[in-house]
Amino acid sequence: MKPNAIGAPAINIDSGLQFALTLTDRLLNNSTLVVNRKPQHRSEKFVNRTVLAAQAATVTLFFILATALRPAFAAGAVEMQVEHILTQAIDEYNQSMESGDSSAWVKYFTDNVQRRSPANEQAGKKEVGEYFAWEFKHFQAKMMAKKILVSGRSAAVVFVWDAVHKPSNSSVKLEMVGIFEMASSGRFDSVTYYYDTAKAGKFSAETTASVK
Repeated sequence: MKPNAIGAPAINIDSGLQFALTLTDRLLNNSTLVVNRKPQHRSEKFVNRTVLAAQAATVTLFFILATALRPAFAAGAVEMQVEHILTQAIDEYNQSMESGDSSAWVKYFTDNVQRRSPANEQAGKKEVGEYFAWEFKHFQAKMMAKKILVSGRSAAVVFVWDAVHKPSNSSVKLEMVGIFEMASSGRFDSVTYYYDTAKAGKFSAETTASVK
């Protein structure tokens, strides 16, 4: 039996369903399957067959439900993985800000990642890495997640970006939404930020100028 994507033994649902259907049919139509160690009254034999048939029908129902719900289980597992990795990445961002080294944060992105915001855009890990190196140099920031919504491999994070602009020692606090798209590799290949540029003020203009 081969393991599945998360390392557990793979179950052949289709074979199990066929087995359950066959078992139910035989119990309902073949009296030799009824345990009959000594002569029994006809009604007792009927009860035995009914009980066994009900048990087989229960197995059949289980396999039918398992087959129908299999895609939902798989989707749920993916969404749990996305939320877990994203939560871990946000923690890494905050810890990396403390050390001033953005590399631990950038490792969560693929080589062809695209980053978008109202102020600028970057394509490829090199450009994205350079942007975050600039951000970590000029800001002492923290991402405070308020809500994470996940659908498939896409996640929306509502968070507060609470930062201090190091050169001017000025504070800035922005309500933001980040849309993260996860690749099959378990890393993010796209991230898009939305925020009120008016509230970002001069910092938004500085960010735009910094990457030109």
